[in-house]
Amino acid sequence: MLKHYFLIYWRNILRNKFYSAILVTGLAIGIASSLLIGIYTWNELTYDNFHLKKDRIFLVGVHEKEGANETKGGWTTPPTGPALKDFFPEIDASVRLCTWFDDVLVSKEGKQHPENHIVGADSSLFSVFTFPFISGDPQKALREPNSIVITETIAKKYFGNNDPIGQTLEFNHFFNSCQVTGVIKDLPENSHFEADIFLSLSTLKAIEFDFNNWGNHTFSTYIVLNEKNKASDVESRLPVFVKESLEPYLRDRFNKTYDEIYSGGNEYSLFLVPLKDVHLSTLLFENREGKRMMIYALGVISIIILLMVTINYTNLATVLTFSRAKEVGIRKVTGSKSDALFKQFLIEAVLMVLLGLFIALVLVELILPIFNSLTNQRLTFDYFNPFFTGGLLIFAIALGFASGFYPALKFSSFNPIQALKGNVAVKNSYAWIRNPLLVFQFTICVVMIISTLVVYKQL
Repeated sequence: MLKHYFLIYWRNILRNKFYSAILVTGLAIGIASSLLIGIYTWNELTYDNFHLKKDRIFLVGVHEKEGANETKGGWTTPPTGPALKDFFPEIDASVRLCTWFDDVLVSKEGKQHPENHIVGADSSLFSVFTFPFISGDPQKALREPNSIVITETIAKKYFGNNDPIGQTLEFNHFFNSCQVTGVIKDLPENSHFEADIFLSLSTLKAIEFDFNNWGNHTFSTYIVLNEKNKASDVESRLPVFVKESLEPYLRDRFNKTYDEIYSGGNEYSLFLVPLKDVHLSTLLFENREGKRMMIYALGVISIIILLMVTINYTNLATVLTFSRAKEVGIRKVTGSKSDALFKQFLIEAVLMVLLGLFIALVLVELILPIFNSLTNQRLTFDYFNPFFTGGLLIFAIALGFASGFYPALKFSSFNPIQALKGNVAVKNSYAWIRNPLLVFQFTICVVMIISTLVVYKQL
């Protein structure tokens, strides 16, 4: 039976080449556009999802207010992380990161390369974040000064196929020579911070860095809550922690108490930001204003495109049903039932969407390099992932059912006598579906065109 439906579907495509080409092209372009926007949106909203403790990791933020000046940021002082860990039993681990090291020249036996993704980190780094080790001990890798953990790419760049563990790299920086104590897999593209080399934070002691300075906001601090506690359990007591921690520093530095400095509306407080919200925030990165709203808007646009594709297919397929009126009449006269005709046209709609999906995927692969260049991403489609492939098939079948239901209903409802005479018309009982679809389609088009022009004028 399916073979029979497929043959009829293919013959109809060959018989109506022009309209079939319009249907398939519309489906392919719409699905391709929706897929590209959708994968970009999904990628942005799933940053840092690869960390096993992602639901328990929080960035520590700072809120400062002095007079009319008010700021919120993700840069904390050196003692904040360890002090939080000691003060709150709810915190399992903390780690501090520093990203001061830009354009550092790294050398090894005549090989020299500038490296921009060098990050200083506590030895607890791998107790917080999930970075799979290829070699080395995660618990000991960053304990000693001048220890580094490098990614697989860096290992191949400087050491080739040799084992880098125990070997050294030279840096034109204060840390000079560092020993490789671990090799990890390259960080995923959807990590909110980039790192090719992790440097032990204790190395900063070589420049007599003050790790007890509560006024130096140069580190980003992350904590991991234990499984039994929520962020609110810690946040409710953060004001007490801040006051107790800053009081000795303020007395020693300014000879004033915490209440004297932070009075009259002035404020210094800490807050926690879930890891999933860091990437789209402005706490650590500049020029992120409004990006979260933009990502949500893109997600909505992706859905709107699919709605437009569905409506467009429904309207065009409905028109094509009239060219097949005599086919319906003959088949009904020879004994075909309405439910069989309905099933046939619905299967044809699904097959049409599957064909459009196949062409859409070809278009996506052709456009993806350009799209990645424009968005500064490395997005890919993993067709060997059963969840992804299965999701695409379910999506295509659902879209086929949604877009083909009304045309199939119309196709199977023709009166055989009227159909054989070529005297069929759209029944008024179905106009209430068709007309709103047309109005909605044109309204969305006008709104999107106007919105595009408004945004363009604001650039």
